[in-house]
Amino acid sequence: MLSVTSAGGKYDTSDAWTLRYEGYMTTPVVVDGYAYVLDKDKRLLCINLKTGKEAWGTDERFGDYWSLVANGDKILALDNRGVLYLLRATRPASRCCWCR
Repeated sequence: MLSVTSAGGKYDTSDAWTLRYEGYMTTPVVVDGYAYVLDKDKRLLCINLKTGKEAWGTDERFGDYWSLVANGDKILALDNRGVLYLLRATRPASRCCWCR
């Protein structure tokens, strides 16, 4: 994660933190300072964007990749098999509200 600062009309970047994880064809969504993303092991991860630490990860496995969209504290996820999930973005773990 990069940190961007400005001074005197000039911008500079520096590393805020680094997290090594392997995702697969999933763009994260951000809700209240946390990023939600599917990793290569098909687990949903929640990453704290201030610290770069994994807040939690599910034990449950999902499809190969997800398309994610967030609205408030809800995340809509469509996987490669056509399964649609509605999740609540919560901590310590996300809860599946609906699946079809």
